[in-house]
Amino acid sequence: MQRVAAAVLGVGMASISAAGWRTAQPASPLGVGVAGAAVAADTGQRLTRDQVVEALAKATDKAPADFSGDDLSGLDLSGVDFKQANLSHARLVGTRFV
Repeated sequence: MQRVAAAVLGVGMASISAAGWRTAQPASPLGVGVAGAAVAADTGQRLTRDQVVEALAKATDKAPADFSGDDLSGLDLSGVDFKQANLSHARLVGTRFV
């Protein structure tokens, strides 16, 4: 429930804990962590189609491709299989999937 409320209100960002689990932490409206440093899991890294396809090719059931927080906006990803991918909080404005 806490994650749902944070997502609806836009008050939380995800990060990776030492155990490898995503954890929520407070964030400012600018997407900067409380301590003033950007959160690693939500880097907003701008990716190309080739980078997405390469990451998906390396993905496995135990180690899925993680695009959470990445910027995939405007890419033509038609025909790309995202079965083994995490797209949580990815920016997908204008991205083509079909």
